[in-house]
Amino acid sequence: MPGSVNYAISQATEWLLKNQSRGGGWAERSGKEVSTLNSAEAIIAVLEGGCVVPGDKRIQDGVKFLKAHQCQEGPETGAWMREFHDSQGQSCKIPDLVRTSFALIALIKAGVGVEDAPVKNGVKWLLSLRKEEDGYTAWGFRRGTSLDLMPSVISLLALMEAYRAGLTECREPIEMGMKYLLERCRNSSGSFGAQGHLEAVHTIYAAMALQTAGQCKDLRCHSRRDEEGAIEWLLNHPNEARKLVEENILIVPKDEQGSYGFLFMTDALLIKVLMNSEFRTSKLAREALMSLREKRVDEGGFYGYRVFSWSTAKAISALSVAVPHFQEFPERQPEYVGIKSGHFILSFHVILAGMLVYLTKIGQLTFGHIVIFMALMIGTLLAYGKIGEITFKELFKILVNAFKSRSGNNNNKAKNQND
Repeated sequence: MPGSVNYAISQATEWLLKNQSRGGGWAERSGKEVSTLNSAEAIIAVLEGGCVVPGDKRIQDGVKFLKAHQCQEGPETGAWMREFHDSQGQSCKIPDLVRTSFALIALIKAGVGVEDAPVKNGVKWLLSLRKEEDGYTAWGFRRGTSLDLMPSVISLLALMEAYRAGLTECREPIEMGMKYLLERCRNSSGSFGAQGHLEAVHTIYAAMALQTAGQCKDLRCHSRRDEEGAIEWLLNHPNEARKLVEENILIVPKDEQGSYGFLFMTDALLIKVLMNSEFRTSKLAREALMSLREKRVDEGGFYGYRVFSWSTAKAISALSVAVPHFQEFPERQPEYVGIKSGHFILSFHVILAGMLVYLTKIGQLTFGHIVIFMALMIGTLLAYGKIGEITFKELFKILVNAFKSRSGNNNNKAKNQND
């Protein structure tokens, strides 16, 4: 059925396979240069979607493409390279942690053994990038760079895929990397990474790593509460959790052309996290699914800013996790048409302006009146900016929750003083 989640997965898979190059790889968009990262993401998604099996010729063509582009000699043996043009227009290649991690996941899902050279060498290269800093051992985006949350999470996801496939030597590096990840948790709120526009994305990826670790046999590197805290933060910050964001990383410090741009399809990432939790039917999960449906085009692909292979791949992976719980996409409910509290504030603002004009015409306006009216008018605008389109019912709930929170804090303070 056109409105079903399975139909969307099938159509998106077909769209991806139609856009596979003759050489077996995928480009970001049809007609663009083929990329190992886009190819790995497409292979992962097509297999997770369940419409194609690992032995399918198209998957194996993709595997051959990835193997052919893996570095085979020198200190970067096992890595997948990223190619860019420097400020002088010269073609440069640098070993890429992101490409290597996704390529490893793709190969393992496609049936390549963990003892086979492509996987063994890729894992060995990833492990060689680890760095010890402030008592933690994890990853930066390049060899010798400072530890960071995103490269650590991406590396951990690849290593956990290898560990689940039987590569037991990954266990200790995973546990050490997870310790660093947990150190980046802002325990007071449950979010991960620094405050800012990337806080939600970092929290989503951290939750994904925690969930994956929980699925790995014998791994004991975090508590259930760590995962729950991250998801609770996302539920409490729905706007931030679903916002499409971009991160720019300077991989080559001496050349800005080497910067790396990440555009995160947050709705799809959020769906994967929530569907693997007890909040799979939450309002946030349903809104993310509705939003993802609206990103779908008639041909089957999904778009970030445009219809991309990577955004379609992310959508397939998310929907494949959602389909056991949602056979159909949720329907968007009509917007509540009740009275909005902000409308009364604006009406009061208009009344004040009218009174100001009237007093001016009849000559009864004093300096004191001007000060009072201006203060009230500025106050009403600030109040509207804060409240916006919130209904009276929603405003009442916010005030009640704020009162309860304040009362709870006062009680805790009193208890601590008594202790």
